[in-house]
Amino acid sequence: MVCSSSTSNEVRSSRTPEAIIGDFLFPGVTMLSAKMKEGKSFLAMQLALSAATGTKFLNGNRFEGYSVKAKVPAVIIAGEDTKGDIASRFLGSMAAGHLPQIEHSNDIKLVFNDDLDKIRTSASDRIPGLALFESLVERWYKEGYRIIAIDPLRVLEAALGIVEYPGVINGMNMHARDFLTTRYYTKLGQSYEDLSIIISMHHGKNKKGQDADDPGDMIAGTTGFGAGAVAFCSGIRKGAISSQ
Repeated sequence: MVCSSSTSNEVRSSRTPEAIIGDFLFPGVTMLSAKMKEGKSFLAMQLALSAATGTKFLNGNRFEGYSVKAKVPAVIIAGEDTKGDIASRFLGSMAAGHLPQIEHSNDIKLVFNDDLDKIRTSASDRIPGLALFESLVERWYKEGYRIIAIDPLRVLEAALGIVEYPGVINGMNMHARDFLTTRYYTKLGQSYEDLSIIISMHHGKNKKGQDADDPGDMIAGTTGFGAGAVAFCSGIRKGAISSQ
């Protein structure tokens, strides 16, 4: 590869943004990928709770956990949950000591599918779904939220009417479409300097030609999603994370 002197200087002087949690949650997008019922929702919730409470992520008897750079409020878009689900699954886990306790009500903002539906219904049909989401991100950021966990992405897209992403054209292959999808959220997060967007996605199921030993080849659709993210955690199983 041949680089001009100006490009080389830009590369040499560039720096990775400071991590928010550990060495894997950065401004931009972190993607969580696993098969159904493997713990994506719990992992996304615990990441958000760790950031909001300032407690170490995945702290336990055998592992001291990942440190949190600074305590920051978080938004959790619980697209597949109801208020009752959250109360039983997550508040119960807090009471048992498996998840950190929330000290202040403003530390966590929970957004459900019904909330997204109301936002779409109340807005003009002429407003694109992405514009609605960007306005929500701007409002949440002004309110002090620095983590936005989307669980899962497909529910957000369906609720707000997000059909296509910038740069996507007819006839484009799936890898390119998936890459541009993730790059949109990555650029949106990085435009705020210290905002991290966490997206959970299902692994593909029973697809021929996949390498079962390569979790990156099992991401829903194609590897374009993982390629477009700042960090990609895959193969979640019984609390284990394989970071790509």
